[in-house]
Amino acid sequence: MTPLKQLERLYIEQHSGDCVNVPRELVERLLEIRRDRQASVRMYLKERRMLTPTELTLFSALLKTPGHPVSKRDLLTVTGAASIESLWVHVNRMRDKINPQVAEVHAVTRFGYMVELRG
Repeated sequence: MTPLKQLERLYIEQHSGDCVNVPRELVERLLEIRRDRQASVRMYLKERRMLTPTELTLFSALLKTPGHPVSKRDLLTVTGAASIESLWVHVNRMRDKINPQVAEVHAVTRFGYMVELRG
């Protein structure tokens, strides 16, 4: 689970009986974390493209081990995707946003996916 999701879940668990009114500071911090994560992968994206939070989490997980496959099960856990089919949709949408001259996401038959970094 990503730090962002952990922080969000912890806050909701602590305030589960309350009408959840998220403090402005927390919202600003969560947005700052998201912007930092987007900036860290921007060099891999096509011009003027942004990844959704799920795509960003997925791509970050693949970037941790470039050239090595990551299992579908691990990717489902990390992204919180509901099924293999929804994971497939996220991967395909993410592929459309990634600059193929910099990185490419490959399917590894019966296992998962891997990212290949280029020049």
